Amino acid sequence: GLSGSGLVLRNNGGNDLAIPANGSFTFGTLVASGAAYSVTVLTPPTNLSQTCAIANSSGTVVASNVTLNVTCTVNSFVVNANVSGLAGSGLVLQNKGGDDLTVAANGSAAFSTNIVSGSTYDVRVLVQPATPNQRCTVTNGRGAVTNAAISATVSCVTQVPRFAYSVDNYNSTLSIYGVDAATGQLRPRGYVATGSNPTMATSDPAQKFWFALSAAASTLSVYSHDD
Repeated sequence: GLSGSGLVLRNNGGNDLAIPANGSFTFGTLVASGAAYSVTVLTPPTNLSQTCAIANSSGTVVASNVTLNVTCTVNSFVVNANVSGLAGSGLVLQNKGGDDLTVAANGSAAFSTNIVSGSTYDVRVLVQPATPNQRCTVTNGRGAVTNAAISATVSCVTQVPRFAYSVDNYNSTLSIYGVDAATGQLRPRGYVATGSNPTMATSDPAQKFWFALSAAASTLSVYSHDD
């Protein structure tokens, strides 16, 4: 089962034996009949990270050579998300397109599925927080799992409204205004035609798209906003 590198075994506190691959290997120093042996893992494999177990690892040499079986298995590691700045609710993270993780508070949260050494991880935001609307970004979110647990950093900031909007039912238009972050003053940014007699409008949380509902025309108009 050896697939990593750097495995070293030790017998009786010395007599180290490097194991480069699967197969049969012999310690350099012989042990006399009647003497004890005790084989341990001095250095476990890395790249891939593995744990190796030794069957019949200690005993007494009698009238024949002693053969030990060393079995190695690949380790798996947890993927953590260290979240800061979270004030809204509903944040959902995802790893490798699944293993959804709902995060309710700042701090460290762990995905339920560990990732084996040598495999990749890919942490992304599936659902951004709301109430208040926030934008969360991930750093150290992608890479390969090697010999330790992974910590991705998720930083959240509250989205300050940059734009306001209004519908004109009479003229069938949607008007956009810039919002001064310091004073709240509205500054006209233009308008677009909608379906006849619009009744309401809204935007996505990032205010990149605007939606105007026209009940009279039974239409929903969608507009993209170019900063």
